[in-house]
Amino acid sequence: MSGPTVNAPNCTISSFQWSFNSLGQSPCQVAGYLGSCSNGTYYIPDILTPQKYNNALGPLNNCTCSSVFYSALSACASCQGTGYSTWPEWHSICAIVFVTDYPNAVPPDTAIPLWAFQEYSADPKATFNITLAQAQGDLPEETPRALGSSASTAPSRSTSTASLRSTSTGLLSSTNVAPPSSTSTPSPKPTGSESGAGKPNNTMISSSNTSKKKLGEILGGAIGTLALLLGLGLGLWWLWKRKGRTEQKLAGTNSIHRMIPYVPQATDSTRQLTSTKRAEVQQRTEELVQSMRELRQSQVTVQPVDESNDLNTGTARDPLQSRIQQIEARMENFMTEMSQYIQPPAYENGTIL
Repeated sequence: MSGPTVNAPNCTISSFQWSFNSLGQSPCQVAGYLGSCSNGTYYIPDILTPQKYNNALGPLNNCTCSSVFYSALSACASCQGTGYSTWPEWHSICAIVFVTDYPNAVPPDTAIPLWAFQEYSADPKATFNITLAQAQGDLPEETPRALGSSASTAPSRSTSTASLRSTSTGLLSSTNVAPPSSTSTPSPKPTGSESGAGKPNNTMISSSNTSKKKLGEILGGAIGTLALLLGLGLGLWWLWKRKGRTEQKLAGTNSIHRMIPYVPQATDSTRQLTSTKRAEVQQRTEELVQSMRELRQSQVTVQPVDESNDLNTGTARDPLQSRIQQIEARMENFMTEMSQYIQPPAYENGTIL
């Protein structure tokens, strides 16, 4: 059975000989075999500081979501002199995570060293420990713990191979790697078993600039959403205030056409004063009526006198005339006094008091 074709970078730090397996394969080559899931061609590009490999930018499958592949790829980045992602960052997009377990059959033509089965805690800062890996060493390779997948966390090997066949044939390339200048020495090209047929445009490398760009996009989106909600709230508030002013204006306009004449309200003092005036008016009226009666009686008792027979006619008329003048004077005084009591009528509940 022929194994997958792997295209991987060379380790540029000689002190990483401890990370090579018994077949003389570097951690980059081992990571390439593990990422292929025993099928197709797999490509791992060279990286430069401060770049690092990112699982979110490459082909995703169960094999690349295992801590075994993460350990091998982290050692690959270290032997090139650059850093690597934390374990939580690496598996954050995986639906199923395999810790200290490789979910597929070990690919042909390779051997998984012991240090690749390093355990990881739930610490959000958990990362590949180079010192611990070097202390563990290479042997024994392909431990039983790495070959089996539990029924509760991983599918069977036949199912895994079939389901991953379509995703493991692509190569990984980088669009973030800076091209070499005319004066720099180009990186050594892989030879022999490390050479591949081609390099598709998929990418698996990210840098600090990419992370900053994503963070900026997230912050920009959040600020834009907040500004939109704030603008919408201000617009609704303005419409509500405008509606209130319109209703107040309409209410003020309508009140002009509903003017009600002023009607003085009767109070207790007004009622008392009115009663007093009524009593005085009634008394004056009775006096006037009595005077009128006396005047009529005087007119009835006085008979006309022939002036030719009575020389004292003027003397006889003087008492009557004086009486009439007295009555007229009393009537004039009465009318004068009455004018002082003439006031606009007071109303209470629509009734003249």
